[in-house]
Amino acid sequence: MTATRLDPIDELEELSACSTEQLALAMERYVRAYVEARDTAPAFDALWRLLGQTLILADVLGRRRVALLTDAQGNAPELTERTLVLGAREWLRGLFMPAVKFGEAVLDILNRSPRIAIGYKAVQELYATHYAFALAKSTEQNLTQHARKTIARLIGEGSTVARAEKVIADMGGWTRAYGETVFRTNLATAYTAGIDAQVTDDPDADVLFPAYEFEALLDAATRPNHGAAHGLLASRRDPVWQRFTPPLGYSCRCNRRLVQRAELRQRGRLKDNRVTTFYPERWAYASPDPGFGRRRGGPVT
Repeated sequence: MTATRLDPIDELEELSACSTEQLALAMERYVRAYVEARDTAPAFDALWRLLGQTLILADVLGRRRVALLTDAQGNAPELTERTLVLGAREWLRGLFMPAVKFGEAVLDILNRSPRIAIGYKAVQELYATHYAFALAKSTEQNLTQHARKTIARLIGEGSTVARAEKVIADMGGWTRAYGETVFRTNLATAYTAGIDAQVTDDPDADVLFPAYEFEALLDAATRPNHGAAHGLLASRRDPVWQRFTPPLGYSCRCNRRLVQRAELRQRGRLKDNRVTTFYPERWAYASPDPGFGRRRGGPVT
């Protein structure tokens, strides 16, 4: 791989940047309905719909990435990961414009990469019905709890009426921080799940990419236990990925890179056509954060 390669986290960052602002607005609408003693069901439904649509999109984008990388190796070798990701960025920047509806966006992806459409109905059911609803319920409970605390504090300070604007303003910092942390973590989970599913279901990708390599950003914000796993290389089917599939914690920025068979051979990591595992120097200090480190079957709340 060249030094210009951009990792999957770049694509996720673009999606997060588009979506977290909408999430903050959806949460604000829920708080406003709650404080004004109006029916919160419409606000909850909007929150649920937004979460479901974005998680579906993250999963589909993970699948799309595998399909594009596979095609780049077979039919368009001049395409690099950099051009693939930059192309995705341009597409994502236009995705959340008011004129672009979610259904149209997904159809655009599926039409460009027909192979990933095979499991789309299952993906849609999984996120829209189960994961997103559980995540929305958890978000609703947290919003309600913090709104109650804020109202009680305002009344204790002498406010005779806890106006919605005041409550929202006082909750603003917590709402955005909570929303971004949980939302980004779930985006990463859905994106990774999409990559896993596509590389397993696509016979060409399954042969072409037999291994994953764990990558941390290794900057000042990187958690030491995450950084210690940087460089881990193992077969995609190695049990080690049960613990070390990102995200390894809330707002984790790590990712796993698909490694081609040719690169493994070049690095001396294929023996009798099997991947030989490489553990980084500080592997003994590597670990997921508490509550992480297992293949998740639901949302991270």
